[in-house]
Amino acid sequence: MVEIAEEVAKKYKEVSIAEFFEKNRHLLGFDSRVKSILTCVKEAVENSIDAIEELNYMRIKKGKDIIGGEVLVEIKRVESIYDLYEDNAVVGELVHRGRSFSAIFKENKFEMKKRKKGEILLQSLDRKKKMHIVIKDRPKVVVDGKEIRIRLRTTKYKIVVEDNGHGIVKQHIPKIFGKFLYGSRFHAYRQSRGQQGIGIHSVVLYAQLTTGKPTKVTSRISERSPAYFMEIMIDVAKNEPKIINEGIDENFKRPHGTRVEFEVEGTYIKSGKFSVLNYLKYTNLANPHIQIIFKDPYGEKFVFKRKTKEFPPEPKTIKPHPHGVELGILLRMLKNTKARTLIGFLTTEFCKVGKGSAKQILRLAKLKDKNPRELDRKEAESLLKAMQRVKLQRPPTDCLSPIGAENIEKSLKAETNAEYVCAVTREPNVYRGIPFLVEVGLAYDEKFGDFTLIRFANKIPLLFDMSACAITKAVQRVRWKSYGINEASNGMPEKNLILLVHVASVWIPYTSEGKTAIAGYPVIIREIKLGLQECARKLSRYLSGKRRIYERKLRLSIFERYLPEVAKATAQLVGKDEKEIYKKFEAFLKSGENEKGSVKKA
Repeated sequence: MVEIAEEVAKKYKEVSIAEFFEKNRHLLGFDSRVKSILTCVKEAVENSIDAIEELNYMRIKKGKDIIGGEVLVEIKRVESIYDLYEDNAVVGELVHRGRSFSAIFKENKFEMKKRKKGEILLQSLDRKKKMHIVIKDRPKVVVDGKEIRIRLRTTKYKIVVEDNGHGIVKQHIPKIFGKFLYGSRFHAYRQSRGQQGIGIHSVVLYAQLTTGKPTKVTSRISERSPAYFMEIMIDVAKNEPKIINEGIDENFKRPHGTRVEFEVEGTYIKSGKFSVLNYLKYTNLANPHIQIIFKDPYGEKFVFKRKTKEFPPEPKTIKPHPHGVELGILLRMLKNTKARTLIGFLTTEFCKVGKGSAKQILRLAKLKDKNPRELDRKEAESLLKAMQRVKLQRPPTDCLSPIGAENIEKSLKAETNAEYVCAVTREPNVYRGIPFLVEVGLAYDEKFGDFTLIRFANKIPLLFDMSACAITKAVQRVRWKSYGINEASNGMPEKNLILLVHVASVWIPYTSEGKTAIAGYPVIIREIKLGLQECARKLSRYLSGKRRIYERKLRLSIFERYLPEVAKATAQLVGKDEKEIYKKFEAFLKSGENEKGSVKKA
């Protein structure tokens, strides 16, 4: 038995986090070709917006003018590979790279010979066979007069994301892009888009996995500095960056900022719920202070302009709240603190704990005010229980940066041109001692058709895993019929409505590393539901007013239809001139049409 155990023990080995994610890339959002392209764009754009905001927050502190944030996203098709079929069997492949084509068909290699408008001629190397390709939405292949069935196997795209943020210091570029869990936000207890130190590293890993090519990063920190570039890959066994090439990029024209270029496999969809275009449109909705320019693989250019010159308030870094700490974290804090007494530890390492509260905690825990590093596990457990029993103020909320109800309304009006728009920013609340807030926007118009739910977490659009998200669950728990809105069988509003829901927190409880849905904590669902109900009440008042006006106009139109008969009968009753009676009724109708002729918005 000992020999067997020793033999098995030889097989144990440490696995790096990069190696783990290489085999489990689905956890990071690379579980489908469509989602992979979107995830790559998403991670790079999030970094760009963070860099722009950090630059401007520093400028505001120094009394300097704000620089208008701009993010450029460009996607180019690099290569498409098609399988060629004959009798349901693959007999070759067609490669389309840039403007050139090449093929292998039944062991014959074909190279491009001529190119006319919409048509390509390929010839085999022995010059005995010819292949004609007609280019439409997808190539049509004809060999020796016979059409060959083709099927797209894979497409490679080059994705470029560029910003005018603060840039990156040269020596930090390799680890920022090539080492998992390396970042500036994991320990910062404040709202930010990235929070795990995983995002952009996963893109670099996916690029080298699918195309074998490095990611090129170009960055400049000021006009006086050169723009450095590095081509980076990840050593997955060590979770360390590998620099393939580096130098100075003379073509980078921005005075400061960063440009990231990577080549990946995926499927690009031009429009729809899961498209890059839709993601960027929603990103601009939640970040109206940022201009986004998008160039798609078909040569089309889309500009999502800034809707405000004002920057959102900078989220401040706060200390953890006693009600959100677990035993393991508390033990580590006790070990690492510089405080010499427990009262000093409680008042300096946590927020909303004063001397009075600290003394009360020690009394409940039956502990003396000794050195924190001297506490054993049992004493730490008593301290934790006492911390969670004492009533304390909620954590400060200046660590959060909401979009703002006014900005949400502006964005929805500009995007939808709806007949009615409203928004609300709820007062902050806490889950597990962690502060969060909820914002809800609503747009109503009878021209909308199907219901649309737009979900955000820390100003990031959530496009996937809708059914698993706390936002969806909250929407389904609202009784929409009570507010005059028809419900579908799944509990969602049926039509004519767009809902925007934003959850902001120092730590969003995502359901996975892919950051696609928010976990269903009861307090979060309750806050979202309250925000939805607040907007629904405003809409209900608007719809009631609209209904009253419609009913009034309907009554007046019926009266107008029978006006000649009414005027004649009235004239006979009172013994006056029929024309005079008719004019008085007509004047009454006109005054009725003008009175309350518009709906006041709630």
